[in-house]
Amino acid sequence: MDRLIKIQKEDPDAEKEYMEASEDIARQYAPPLREMVRKALVLLAEEQYEKAAGLCCRILDEDDTKPEIRETLGICYFSLGNMASAAMVFSDLVRDYPDEEEYHRIYGMTLHAMGDFRGAVRELRLIYPMKEYRPFYYASYGDSLEKEGMFRESREIFYEEIKRYEETGEILSEDMLDGVFQHLLYLDVLLGNGKYEEDLKIYYRFLEQVIMTESMQENLASTIVCLSTLMNNKWYRPLFLKFITHISNKNYLVTERTRECLESAYIAWESYAFHDDARVSRLMETGINHIYDMKYTMKDAKSKKEQEQIREEVLTWEWYLCQYIPEHYGELEYIRSTYPHSYECCRDFLEKAERDSKNTAEELLQKIADMRNRRSTEDIRKFLEDAYREICSVKRAEIHVTDGEGTYRRTEVKVGRNDPCPCGSGKKYKKCCGRN
Repeated sequence: MDRLIKIQKEDPDAEKEYMEASEDIARQYAPPLREMVRKALVLLAEEQYEKAAGLCCRILDEDDTKPEIRETLGICYFSLGNMASAAMVFSDLVRDYPDEEEYHRIYGMTLHAMGDFRGAVRELRLIYPMKEYRPFYYASYGDSLEKEGMFRESREIFYEEIKRYEETGEILSEDMLDGVFQHLLYLDVLLGNGKYEEDLKIYYRFLEQVIMTESMQENLASTIVCLSTLMNNKWYRPLFLKFITHISNKNYLVTERTRECLESAYIAWESYAFHDDARVSRLMETGINHIYDMKYTMKDAKSKKEQEQIREEVLTWEWYLCQYIPEHYGELEYIRSTYPHSYECCRDFLEKAERDSKNTAEELLQKIADMRNRRSTEDIRKFLEDAYREICSVKRAEIHVTDGEGTYRRTEVKVGRNDPCPCGSGKKYKKCCGRN
């Protein structure tokens, strides 16, 4: 069977070799079964896995003493997504043929697909390094190690796949290789191993080589999202900005969804920057973040109730901004010039509030009242005014935050547990947003 696996089906010259190998396997069976064996192996090559699996079961009912059809059945189950059945087949095969690398590889990949990462590490480690390269081995092994928290070892395994790409220039699966790059770059930053920029250059060469289909754009957007989560490491922020700027300049992302992802990445970077910027108030920062949530994360809310909660919080913070902006036009202009992506996200509201803050605030107040089943606007106004004064009176407190190499000071308003909740719900903070 190993001979069959080595034959590349996409090679037109391999068909004859595949049929010869199939015939060798068929000859091991009694004459009445040989045609079924041939047919099962042809169906496997044609990726008709369900039909092939049915034939394999019939063959095994008559003769289960040989490994090739058992393996074919396991491959069919794996390809159909029936991982539990595939695991049963390959666990028996590795027990009966412990020296067969291929059985350990597919069994390990099956366990990885089932989420049994410890079992996958056990099986895949047994055959490392493989005598001959097999697709997806390093990807499955590396991911299993990462899931088990073995980050340094995981990074080295992922790099084995990249090293092969560097040496051969061959791309057997664009999706798989892109995923490996994502893990590699993530681990480089997480470990702070000094390899990130070197590996990023290889990734750039890979991106130049592939065609930017919608699928590849989604993969690249996923990598951007993944790496954006590492900006809690202060040293990485300028490198992340450099990365997304490169992607933007290359114009790789052209679909609406992926362009939105790129824009969101810029806003995420700016949010870290203006959080540490003494010229941006906590109130302005929080208000802009809430408007961003309304624009980009509302669609991810799990229920209508959650959507309404987000909307009410946004309306409340927009009302606060209407009180704040008339006395802080200089700060608004500073944000407009220094943090253009964040400003653009909120442009419509900020320009409206800048033109006519009083009437805009009244519109917002009415919307909040409508959401609260026509509760008195005056009661809501009084509560919001009290909450606004409370927010303005609280000074920024220094908070020490890790940057991956040490600590740095961050400023942030602390709301007391018995203070009115800034979201404007009318409840104390400890009984509202402070519960979590």
